[in-house]
Amino acid sequence: MDPIEENLAESLILSAKEGREKKAEPPEVRDIYFTVDHEPLYTTLDLELTPKKSILVDASTVVAMDPSVTLMTKLRGGLLQNLAKILGREVIVLNQFSADSQAGHLRLAPPLPGDIHHYHLSDKKGLYLHSSHFLACKPTVQINTHFTGMQDFYNDDSTALLHFTGQGDLWFSSCGGLLDVAVDETITFNPDYVLAFEDSLDYEVEVCEGLCADHLKENLFGGKGRLCRLRGEGQVWLQSRQDHSFLNYLKSFLPSVRTIEAP
Repeated sequence: MDPIEENLAESLILSAKEGREKKAEPPEVRDIYFTVDHEPLYTTLDLELTPKKSILVDASTVVAMDPSVTLMTKLRGGLLQNLAKILGREVIVLNQFSADSQAGHLRLAPPLPGDIHHYHLSDKKGLYLHSSHFLACKPTVQINTHFTGMQDFYNDDSTALLHFTGQGDLWFSSCGGLLDVAVDETITFNPDYVLAFEDSLDYEVEVCEGLCADHLKENLFGGKGRLCRLRGEGQVWLQSRQDHSFLNYLKSFLPSVRTIEAP
């Protein structure tokens, strides 16, 4: 090979290598070792708890656990009681699990088919999250109940927007596929597709009458025509299916339930 061509080839190889290094993703920050299996549709989460470490978990998502993992307590008082009082209903039930003298595994599965995402909270940035899609978090993560709009964000009145702050690992699930969107301007979303977004983003909810679905009497999970406008810089996580639309679709295939009187 000609010396000039050889130098050019080496330069191209070096440039490509430098480009890959610049584009390399930063190592994921985590406090607890975990694996996400069977993705992307019927995903499960396996958490490995080392001795004396604990985790807060949505009670309805527990599939299995090792004998060394024990249920410490069912959290109902304090913050969660205050949250239920504010919303007029219980939108999240937390259990605290801990490993005893040896490490153990705890496996979780979300109620709807979809993916699972891990987010590491820092003191500098919090996360707004769809209450029905919370899976687990470290005890060092707090739920902030002192903000307006908790129950006026989503079209489904049975859920709420929760604000997580503090520091540590947090996991949430999606209905369908999971899309990570970087926002650096003003974007409008249908809130029912919004799973989570960083609190560096400001949000505003408005009603569009043309999107209202309450007049559909058969739609038990009908929407109120809400739209969400996000402003600023931060990450947004969207799901490819709406919870209530998916449940309404399944409802159309279910037989009518009839009351059978005893003879």
